[in-house]
Amino acid sequence: IISWGLSIKYKQKRIFILSLWIAIPVVVQASIGKIIYPRYLLPIIPFIIIILSWGITKMKKPILIPLIILTALFWLRFDYLLLTDPIKAPLNQWEKNQYFNNWSAGYGLSEITKYLKQLPKDKKILVATEGSFGTLPNGLEIFFDQSKNIHIQGIGFPKIKINQDMENSLAEDKLVFLVFNKDRIGDYNKNRLELIEQYPRPQGETLLFFKVLPKNN
Repeated sequence: IISWGLSIKYKQKRIFILSLWIAIPVVVQASIGKIIYPRYLLPIIPFIIIILSWGITKMKKPILIPLIILTALFWLRFDYLLLTDPIKAPLNQWEKNQYFNNWSAGYGLSEITKYLKQLPKDKKILVATEGSFGTLPNGLEIFFDQSKNIHIQGIGFPKIKINQDMENSLAEDKLVFLVFNKDRIGDYNKNRLELIEQYPRPQGETLLFFKVLPKNN
């Protein structure tokens, strides 16, 4: 804001042009997007930095030095929390939900991956997950896209149940697992699900990791 004010004072058309490169993407995203997460605005950051840097060169030292110190303290605190206790970092609430609380958070994926990699390599394995894109199943596919014995399959949303592909895999003596969020569970198939582990998210949903049992069990 200070830089924009100084650009008017010094009649800097280049700052106005750079500001258009900020405003146009924001307006376009706001026009077509249902939800605008802060990270969607990252492409405009270079233009903001240029405008800010120009403004700094025009500020007087009695104003500039305290401003830099205050700004540095704020961001150092932000970075410290991101490195040591990210849940307490002053992230936008939408971003906090995405990264820590909701289905998109990756809690439990590394533990599930470690568990699956310890299973016999000669055993065929099917891991069915809630959803068809995003953290589940793509978060697990990242680790197993080259695997010859472990297949990750998204089974849709919101009905999480044992489908025909899973039944066929069990009939072929494959190991079958199911990964989904606790609030998606229904009354169906509970007698055929053996809980391996659950992974709670901070102030949010819990990810469940089940082994699917054959019908005769």
